Amino acid sequence: MKVTSLPIFALPFVLFPGERIPFRIYEPRYRAMMRDCLDSSGERGAREFGVLFATEENNAEVGCTVQVERVLRRHPDGSLDILTRGLRRFFIQEFISGWAYPTAIVGPYEDISFPDGRLANMAASLHTKLIELATEKIEVPLFQPLDYVSFLLGHNAGLKDFERQELLEMRSEHERLEFLIAFYRRAIPGAIRNRELKHRVRLNGHLRVIKPSML
Repeated sequence: MKVTSLPIFALPFVLFPGERIPFRIYEPRYRAMMRDCLDSSGERGAREFGVLFATEENNAEVGCTVQVERVLRRHPDGSLDILTRGLRRFFIQEFISGWAYPTAIVGPYEDISFPDGRLANMAASLHTKLIELATEKIEVPLFQPLDYVSFLLGHNAGLKDFERQELLEMRSEHERLEFLIAFYRRAIPGAIRNRELKHRVRLNGHLRVIKPSML
């Protein structure tokens, strides 16, 4: 990715590269964004947009570009359900005005070290154990990873949103895998009793009806 302008969708969750997430678009300015991002058929994405984690206090500076894989449903009120796929990380340089929806100048956000693969098997084994405890079954991930095991595992690890953002901003696969291993070792002993964790693990990958953040 080169430095470029990008439509920005500020949302209260974090999306990873390679992750597929369905959600509903209902606010007029974001419906306008979708019209600009869909192809001439109106059913598939032609232009990427950025998903940026936002809270009431502030917006993250690192997000993930996404593309609409397909429109799942159009509702009578004009809202639509879409399936998106995360592509690559970006960082915000500055927001720009003059658009009907939030738009920013962004640059690429890439790792500064190469993955070594030594921790991947350990992290995957602990991840499988946690999913078994939390859901009493093995779930096939809803997406295929682009480059890194850490984002594949992080998809439904039960991380809180601030932990997902922390993982997204790490610029080393080794560091991300160590982060996940430490998380699994804390989470596994209490996974059966922890209903909140079980809820987060099951929620990841399901349709979200979300109120966008005000930018």
